[in-house]
Amino acid sequence: MKENAESRYFIKSVVEKYMSCIEEIINIPKLLECLDSVIKKGNLKEVTQEIILQSKVEFNIIEDDKDEDLEDDS
Repeated sequence: MKENAESRYFIKSVVEKYMSCIEEIINIPKLLECLDSVIKKGNLKEVTQEIILQSKVEFNIIEDDKDEDLEDDS
């Protein structure tokens, strides 16, 4: 699929955008299945906290200790 896109669109950014859109379409149904399983097992809070933590790491978000204490109490 990527090879076809590269032969049709010569601009790399167009190909990358095209491929990322396809990847999202493929992954969303699988993600929904996984989330449904997490909910059924009663692990939504833990998974949500891990997603938040990983997002903070990815985007280099630093919080002060006061904010972290509030999250631990909830």
